[in-house]
Amino acid sequence: MTTDPIAQHSISISAYMSGHTNANLAYVRYFGKKKSAIKANFKSLDAYGFTIEYDTPEEQGLETVIPWPTSSSPPLTTRDQVRPLLESMAKEAEEALGMPSSLQGPPPIQAMLKAQALEETERQKEYERQRKRDVFYHADRFWQIPIILGMCHLGYLAARSRIETGPWYAAQIQQIIGLHVIQWMWSISVGLHVGESLIACGICLHRGWYSSGNILRWTISTFFFGFASLSKLLKHGRDMAKLD
Repeated sequence: MTTDPIAQHSISISAYMSGHTNANLAYVRYFGKKKSAIKANFKSLDAYGFTIEYDTPEEQGLETVIPWPTSSSPPLTTRDQVRPLLESMAKEAEEALGMPSSLQGPPPIQAMLKAQALEETERQKEYERQRKRDVFYHADRFWQIPIILGMCHLGYLAARSRIETGPWYAAQIQQIIGLHVIQWMWSISVGLHVGESLIACGICLHRGWYSSGNILRWTISTFFFGFASLSKLLKHGRDMAKLD
């Protein structure tokens, strides 16, 4: 799953920038080329730019997206890149428009407190999301017992060229079905379980949610129980997609 490295900080940064009303107005007038804007508010941002909501004398609640002035793609990859860019853009826009500098004077305390509170809320939410992601679910017992019994019996029949002792029905089954067919069924069954366990391991690694212990649990469980375990892993992914 690919996550925008900047968008995940959008709420807290936007809350902080809401206190810089002059800078927001400069952004929208200069970079957004909305000369008639009279009021602006920082709404959101991501790796490619930021969105400003603004009012004109005629309309309210308009929006414009201002791209970051960099040539790389995506332009930004870490949160540390955001502040220097916003400051340099504010300085450029305010100087070009002849507006007083918004970088001087006391910081917007209320906006800072609001941003800190939102950051803590976001950290708690991310912790809860990760806690729900890094889990392991056992295959249903309804499937565990028949799968294990079936594989054990099939392996027993396939391993014996001639059954003289053991369950009374074993020799009859081997005689009716044929040893060659039983061994073929055993090979196919083992191959399927190995393949499904590799798929489960690949899914876990691709998602990047699971600890090494849970990756091992999902892989081993799927090796023994096949799709009964793999279906649990797939359902977990769908459940997490709904939460995101």
